[in-house]
Amino acid sequence: VDLARAGIGKLILIDPDIVEEKNLCRCEYFADQIGMNKVHALPDTIHRINPAVEVEGISWNILNTTPKMMESLISSVDIGFHATDSLPAGYMLNREAYDKLPVVYTGLSHNAFSGFVIYTLPGVTPCYECIMPAPGDIRNDNQEAAVREIPDWDYTDNTGRTRAIPGLFVDISRAS
Repeated sequence: VDLARAGIGKLILIDPDIVEEKNLCRCEYFADQIGMNKVHALPDTIHRINPAVEVEGISWNILNTTPKMMESLISSVDIGFHATDSLPAGYMLNREAYDKLPVVYTGLSHNAFSGFVIYTLPGVTPCYECIMPAPGDIRNDNQEAAVREIPDWDYTDNTGRTRAIPGLFVDISRAS
């Protein structure tokens, strides 16, 4: 959505999921879009902001993409954005795109306690896999090894009372 605000010309969205009520507090969806495929709902939101943006939505699990399909997708874009919670998807994108185009990788930790933004530039920066070490045998497409056990954060003090809970919204100010 922010890319549409910035005036980008074309977006290709890939996501197999549908909009759920829990998405409304942290994503750019509206209540009337609950139940829609995310790749069909988001173009509507983007066009509410900037009707000139060309948006292609592909309801697909990126992990089912063949190298030939990835090559076709990569050759049709100028920059990639990895915005999933899937390390296997990040590694797949890294393997296919690192030497071809810049990619921005984002992620949040459990309960949005912290997060990261990593960008890779072909031949300039380390690759995503070099920066984000793999748990288990993820480099060999073992998706089960990619499931990280993240302990629940203890939000109570020593008396059992709830302490402050980190928010789900991050505000980054843009220069005028």
